[in-house]
Amino acid sequence: MEYMSDTVFYSGKKKRTVPSEKIYEKLKAGIKKKGQTKDWTCEFAPENECISIWFGDGESETFTLEFDEKGAFSGCCKLFLPLDETTNEEDRTLMMTLLDLLYKAKSNFNTIQITDDYGLAQSYWESKKFKFEYRELSESEYNRVERLFRQGYTTHEELLRAIMAEDMEMSYEEFRTYEHPDIAIDLYKGMIENSLATYLYETSRFKNEKRVSDSLANYVSDPNKYMFALWGFEYGVGWIFRDGTTHSYYEGQRKQEELTSEKHRCVTPIDAQIDLVYREKFLPLFSVEKDALMQCVLAYRYFLSVYEFTGFRYDGHKHIGLILNTILEEYGRETGELFLTFYVTTKWYIDFKRDKKERKEKFVQNITKRYGKELLERYLQEFQPKYGEDCRLKSEVENCRLLSEDEADRICSYADETLVQ
Repeated sequence: MEYMSDTVFYSGKKKRTVPSEKIYEKLKAGIKKKGQTKDWTCEFAPENECISIWFGDGESETFTLEFDEKGAFSGCCKLFLPLDETTNEEDRTLMMTLLDLLYKAKSNFNTIQITDDYGLAQSYWESKKFKFEYRELSESEYNRVERLFRQGYTTHEELLRAIMAEDMEMSYEEFRTYEHPDIAIDLYKGMIENSLATYLYETSRFKNEKRVSDSLANYVSDPNKYMFALWGFEYGVGWIFRDGTTHSYYEGQRKQEELTSEKHRCVTPIDAQIDLVYREKFLPLFSVEKDALMQCVLAYRYFLSVYEFTGFRYDGHKHIGLILNTILEEYGRETGELFLTFYVTTKWYIDFKRDKKERKEKFVQNITKRYGKELLERYLQEFQPKYGEDCRLKSEVENCRLLSEDEADRICSYADETLVQ
């Protein structure tokens, strides 16, 4: 069999608190007596802090990690890659397996660099580091950016909002202030995070599952894959907005004039991956680009890359009306408004109050006295089981400041404190 040789060069430094033997145990555990590593042998020489791996192919050199007194190492190893007799291309399995083994142990190193004669190792190492690509635009996507740019959306923040507005069949001005209370939150009022959440809510589905608007309960429950995806998209895309609308740069402190390579605070692996692509793929290109159109192109590439990585897919716009209006249509305005009064009053003046039990007793007595026992029973037996735990109704009541002034005033009017007095 013919072979092609490729020399791997490696250097770095292990963490001061990590014993060499621990790295040896990690590497040895990855060498199985089957598959590509079935003929491999891994040994540790404590007297000179040296880890050795023999590949057992009768051709390749021994891979060794020998640590000095400061934990540093460097070396090289010639690997022989068999050539396919039909295609005459090298079989890179040996190198990829070695790189996979080292990658699993990388948390034990402060630094580790790997290169080779043909650049195979570096490109493969990069592919292990990044879980998604900073993708290019298709021709139609590029043309869309160019068209909106010519219409006057010449900063990347304006252009991304214009794209989302177009997808939602709204004018730029309408989208700029539109925040759906079902998924947006009061804390981020006026912030880009609410715009991004609203965009997902009315246009997207998650992977091959339901539309976001049809599975809202999943997005407002305890942390789960839906919430992690939503947060990843909101925060990740929000990082590139330097116009003062990103929550982390709000509260009157400063407007982020320039994007920086400062590492963002990440709470999930999704956030960490997006931060990596932001700092090492997007920012190096964006920070040196002087052409406004090309900055918009780079930003839209980033938007779509994060959107697809977090699992969202565009599924057309679907306007989601308020659940408040649905209730009024279902029960009629008079009864519907009374039921909403009972609900809002409970949320505002009974739940989470110290004297909850006493307030609830007064609430029942007052409703019975004013509106009759029959209406109370209908509310408890019909309305409560259906809407009592409805996440949309809860969000609209709690985040009523996100609604129009008239709609917010309407919800406030449903709160009747006299029902608990």
